[in-house]
Amino acid sequence: MKSRFDFFMPLLVVLIIGLAYSTYRLHKECKALKQKATQLENTAANIGQAPQSSTVVKTDKGDITVVTTEPLKATEKVIESRHKEDVKIAQNVGVKAKDIDELSHIGITTGDSVTVPVKVEPFGGLTASYEDDYTRIDVSIDTAKVATIEYEMSDDIVVVNSRKRHSILFGLIKWKGKVKKVQAYSKNPKATVKSVEVIERLE
Repeated sequence: MKSRFDFFMPLLVVLIIGLAYSTYRLHKECKALKQKATQLENTAANIGQAPQSSTVVKTDKGDITVVTTEPLKATEKVIESRHKEDVKIAQNVGVKAKDIDELSHIGITTGDSVTVPVKVEPFGGLTASYEDDYTRIDVSIDTAKVATIEYEMSDDIVVVNSRKRHSILFGLIKWKGKVKKVQAYSKNPKATVKSVEVIERLE
């Protein structure tokens, strides 16, 4: 029995060393691939926004600009580093960074030019006002030529997430397409969506 043990012992040592070396090489390769993937993701993220297209849709209230884009993919680490302020605000309302699935930025510009009558007040001064479904502006100028402007603006932003659905065999087999589209617009015809950025967490 002793001779057999002496015979198998070197083989066992060689086997353990081989497994340890293989594990070390595998760990090293996985680490290198992870670093490369992170670098590639950061490079892609730095390139900029996904392609966007704008379409003007006519409605009863006026023309509305609809912006279409596709979500960008990012890891939890990239989201935390590139969107620190948004993540911090989410954390203040009880949302953990690791629980964020999607983050969206919508840039909107609101502007218009209107003409309204000016009213002369009995005790001096001038006032003017304007109001529509989304805006209220009151301007008063006193006798010392100091103007007070009170305004209130609201908006109604809509975000539509869509993915093409396919089917064959009269609908017996159905599946969704891989490409996801995001459409964003404001129902306020005086507001224009300038940019849409959607970040999805990459698992």
